[in-house]
Amino acid sequence: MQTDYGAFQQGKKRLTQAEFDDLQANDPGAFIIWHFLDAEKPEELALIDASVVHPRTNIESDAMPSYVVTESGAVPYEGDAWPLSDDLINHPRSSATFAKILQDYVRDRQLMDLQTAIRKMSLMPAQTIEGYVPQMKKKGRLQEGMDADILVFDLDDIKVNADYVNSVRPSEGMSYVLVMGTPVIANGELLLDAAPGQPIRRDVQN
Repeated sequence: MQTDYGAFQQGKKRLTQAEFDDLQANDPGAFIIWHFLDAEKPEELALIDASVVHPRTNIESDAMPSYVVTESGAVPYEGDAWPLSDDLINHPRSSATFAKILQDYVRDRQLMDLQTAIRKMSLMPAQTIEGYVPQMKKKGRLQEGMDADILVFDLDDIKVNADYVNSVRPSEGMSYVLVMGTPVIANGELLLDAAPGQPIRRDVQN
């Protein structure tokens, strides 16, 4: 068995079974990324693909905090530097989920069309929870009266940079990103002083 060690204190991408057993016994708080399906194996990639392209599958990402590796272990990163340092650790889904769908599934391998991919990443997630969170009825739709959350991109420019070793590297290719009508990316550049996002909360139910 081999797995990816998220903290990389040992300077390795892969762990042997002996190294894994040692970490489990002596450093149980170490960050481990354990792949149940290996995308490098065609039969396992086929299972991943089947789950991604299934018509009822939403494409979402639960962005997680970045961590700093210290002598005493990994602690949450609390800074605001940009770009983020490659020394930070995370899961690449935080930086690359949507770009990977566009790059891999739509453009390169053509396993789904662009319209389907966008629907899976916008309208379907909003519809999944809008019955419980009414604000989501204004998300995922590009039409009058909806929240102006808009992306402008050329599919040929989309590039995933994050991986399990360099997990915080941002993807490329978005020309404009508007949140509630306010640009947070313009001409391909992140606007560091833009913060138009607002929390979405359901009213407390008795």
